[in-house]
Amino acid sequence: MTLKQICTTLETSRRLKEAGFPQEGGIAYWGKHKRHKQLSPKRWGVELSEYLIELEQYVGDFGCEKYRAFTFNELWEILPKDIIEKHKYRLQIGKTWNDCFLLYYWNVYPFEDSIDNNLERFIHKQPQKAAAELALWCVKEGYLNPKEIK
Repeated sequence: MTLKQICTTLETSRRLKEAGFPQEGGIAYWGKHKRHKQLSPKRWGVELSEYLIELEQYVGDFGCEKYRAFTFNELWEILPKDIIEKHKYRLQIGKTWNDCFLLYYWNVYPFEDSIDNNLERFIHKQPQKAAAELALWCVKEGYLNPKEIK
């Protein structure tokens, strides 16, 4: 598998950084930088380039904004395993034919479509995307403080 298949996208990584998720550690970073490009024999322009680089290859500074690319496993470790509200909601992961989903549920039948059973659910083809959306939701709702993540 490639890094792009197992890591969050540049846009998701940017949203995680803006929400305060730690940028140290991990296996890869997204970088964005401007470079000059010849558009025609007499005309030059600026092109915005994006790239994903492994942590081991990262030396010095990108000379641009960088964003930690999270994997599913890293996000899974960050997510609260339980949320206490009206009930004690537990974190659950599952897979349908094409998608992965993460949800917080409170009874023995987590897959029932009932408002009372599920606190929140995110579905996506990439598990790291579903985990990132759930992590961002947890921050927004006050169930997770990114400053306390180690």
